[in-house]
Amino acid sequence: MAKSMLIKDITMNKISLSSGLERLYIISYGMKNENLMKWIKCELNGYEEGDHLPSYRIVKNMNIIYSGINGAFNMKNVPLPWHYIPNELKDTFFTICINEGIKTIEEYSTSENLKLGIDLTTFAPEVYKKTSIQCYSIINKINISHYKSVVDKVRFNLMEILLKLESNFGNIDDFDINFDNISSEKIKKVNSDINKLFSGGEVVD
Repeated sequence: MAKSMLIKDITMNKISLSSGLERLYIISYGMKNENLMKWIKCELNGYEEGDHLPSYRIVKNMNIIYSGINGAFNMKNVPLPWHYIPNELKDTFFTICINEGIKTIEEYSTSENLKLGIDLTTFAPEVYKKTSIQCYSIINKINISHYKSVVDKVRFNLMEILLKLESNFGNIDDFDINFDNISSEKIKKVNSDINKLFSGGEVVD
């Protein structure tokens, strides 16, 4: 059973994920684990273009809503049938990358009236070519469950990393692990093990 209060607080949701990640950053800095530090920074601040986006932040969301003119009818915020979408665009339409920082995602995941979506209106001409529907708005409305899934995954990754640290170095609440008294071989091994725990289960070298 975990002895560190930090692990218990994360498990019981007594502190935010961002707070837990900030504390882990202090430890990872002492271990000189640049991969872990990069992951923490991205989770805290959000992923930018060029960053490796973990697989748990890439989701399929197929709630496509459009407004426009369909024959003699003026449609407003109605589902766009999937077969109306050109085959070469379906991956673009249905794939959503969740780039926001974890604090924002936590807020989204607990919002009762969240209305977020990806604007796909730029592809209206392609839809028109295939269907003759004149769309003036195409939105992929994001399901809140995707944000909850990211929160759950980051929390689990964080707990696994903290448990790995505690099992190797003892109580981690004071952040005063004296790495000078620990062999470089052991630190390297722990870093290697930890780097296999995050980023969607992918090994980060």
